[in-house]
Amino acid sequence: MIEFQGNGSKGVMSCRKFVWINLIGIFSLLLIGGAVVFTVDPFYHYHGPWFNLPVVLYNEIYQTPGTARNFNYDSAIVGSSMTENFRASWFDEDFGWDTVKLCYEGAGTDDLKAILEQVYKGNRQVKNILLTIDDYQMVSDSSTVAIERPEYLYNENPFDDVYYLFNRDALKAALCRIGDGIGGKGYEVDDAYNFSGKYEFSKAQVLRDARPFRENMKANPPKEETPEDAFLQACEDNMENLVPFVETHPETEFIVVFSPYSIMNWEKKVLAGTLKAQLRADAYVIGEFLSYENVRVFYFQDEYEMITDLDRYMDTCHYKEEYNHYIEQCIRDGKNEVTEENYRERIENMYRIVSGYDFESIWDGEDIFM
Repeated sequence: MIEFQGNGSKGVMSCRKFVWINLIGIFSLLLIGGAVVFTVDPFYHYHGPWFNLPVVLYNEIYQTPGTARNFNYDSAIVGSSMTENFRASWFDEDFGWDTVKLCYEGAGTDDLKAILEQVYKGNRQVKNILLTIDDYQMVSDSSTVAIERPEYLYNENPFDDVYYLFNRDALKAALCRIGDGIGGKGYEVDDAYNFSGKYEFSKAQVLRDARPFRENMKANPPKEETPEDAFLQACEDNMENLVPFVETHPETEFIVVFSPYSIMNWEKKVLAGTLKAQLRADAYVIGEFLSYENVRVFYFQDEYEMITDLDRYMDTCHYKEEYNHYIEQCIRDGKNEVTEENYRERIENMYRIVSGYDFESIWDGEDIFM
């Protein structure tokens, strides 16, 4: 029999030592990475920017909750992509606010609720909330969200913060912020999420955006018009996501804005047979908001010259920054504010504009623009 000679116990010990060294190394790297993420905090989950590092806002879903909790402000702009082209500096200069912008592209009222919950965490005294309301928000299911939110950035459970602290993308963002700080690279917070200079704004682009829906509706028209009261239950449910903040925070003035979508957005309502139902929903929501003393409502949807100037739009809804500035100036000057006495008249005016508009003339010679 052949006998094998060898120091097997030493080999086992060496293997264990190797494993332990690697585990300790990996654990140490994780701790270092986690420490870097915590210290730099690129999503502002724990604190605002330290060490004079530049403030960079580029990811709404991930950065908005921390921004809402940890930045210094007394007023906030809250809403969907319709708020992205506002500049906080306008409100700071014209109103004396200390403003932060808190946006979600495609936000539903559940998203707005999530943002407002973060705003009111702690003992922050919020003086003003500018809140944009979109037509789709109030007629959708009240649980609709723009995108699945990373709840570990929203809740108060410290244990699931591991998904943030040991996150490769968060570490990469943290290292970028360190590099920016060392290199002296600055960012304009006022430019956060602003898309006005990034896309084509033209009638041709609007028609390209509107055409698929129009062709589909022309090929498959609705059998009948949607009943006027069809969206009222959805409106009531969606308002339940918002009115508790209005009721429990009388110290805050809520400025609710109905944005000036292009006339081509309203053609969609005509083609889908939902025009009356949508306007009835808008009227319901405005009436509910106006029942609170700490709410002001501004209505821009029937601004004829604005909504028919398609060269100011990049699609059927989104407009240039100049319209956002106009809205800010109107709020400053009290223009386009609606009251319990006149809001129904404004809704009726919107119905007259849309129902009497010659949409076919827009599409005549469309090949020129395609």
